[in-house]
Amino acid sequence: MKWLRIVLAERLRKGTLTIEIPGLDMQEFKHTLHGAAEQTLQQVADIACNDHLSDRQKIADVQELLF
Repeated sequence: MKWLRIVLAERLRKGTLTIEIPGLDMQEFKHTLHGAAEQTLQQVADIACNDHLSDRQKIADVQELLF
């Protein structure tokens, strides 16, 4: 599911994906999607800056978070 969110977000940003769903507020959808992306980036930054983790563990944690 995370991978699907990433792919959809990328295609929406590039304008290569058009979604038409009756009753869907596209602005609210974009706002929610951007909020989730910001949260994920913050989580990646927190992992990367954690001095108590080895580089190997940081990579594993980021991979688990994203995939």
